[in-house]
Amino acid sequence: MPSFTKRELTIAQIVGAALLAIGLIMGATGAFCLKHGHGLPEYIKGLRGSGWTLALMSSIWTSLATWRRLTS
Repeated sequence: MPSFTKRELTIAQIVGAALLAIGLIMGATGAFCLKHGHGLPEYIKGLRGSGWTLALMSSIWTSLATWRRLTS
C-alpha cells in the first residue's frame, strides 16, 4: 500500500472539495434549468447527471483522503 505525505493528502482534500463545489453547481444549475424549461432537455439532463456524479465521486475522494490522513 503506498504511503502519502500529509501535504499530498491535504492537496487531495482541497482538490476534492473544489470538485465537489463544481459538481454541486453543475447539478443545481441543471435541476434549475430543467425545472424552468431552459435549454434542450437532453443537454440539461446530461448537465444535471454529470454534476451529481461529479459531486458523488469527489465526496468519496475527499472522504478517503480525510480518512487516510486521520489514520496515518
